[in-house]
Amino acid sequence: MQISKTALLNRVKESLEESLEVIRRSSDVAKAAATHEENKAEDQYDTRGLEASYLAGAQEARANEMLSLVKVLDELFLKIEDKSEFIKVGSLVLAEEDGQKKWYFLLPVSLGKSLLFQNQEIFVISFQSPLAKVLLGKKVNDDFIFETKKEEKEFSILEIY
Repeated sequence: MQISKTALLNRVKESLEESLEVIRRSSDVAKAAATHEENKAEDQYDTRGLEASYLAGAQEARANEMLSLVKVLDELFLKIEDKSEFIKVGSLVLAEEDGQKKWYFLLPVSLGKSLLFQNQEIFVISFQSPLAKVLLGKKVNDDFIFETKKEEKEFSILEIY
């Protein structure tokens, strides 16, 4: 089955932008709460407003981080269709994991979740993740064992796009 990496990368970007919008809305709510009259400190131990401002600041920092990730993906669009014999950042990999076929998309960012794309579950993993570090440089028909804290998993690389 052929999957368009450009279309898949667009879907990943959309997912990041959706998350970014949720974070921005939450940040706006926290900012409003931090400055709302009801959260004005009634005594020296009342920290409601301060806590809301910390939350708003953290959410704003997360929003900026997400925005940076979207920009990184924009830069990756230029190279995404480059084919390679070896797995690299931007590769879409079909692997057999303990007898089950699974798709992995190696990117500079991770969604922390899988995406359903063209009726396939795609695991978007950061090139810095433990599994990606083992996958990088592998080629079709390479077999290896990936050790987690709990178990060992057998992998075989079936396809690289």
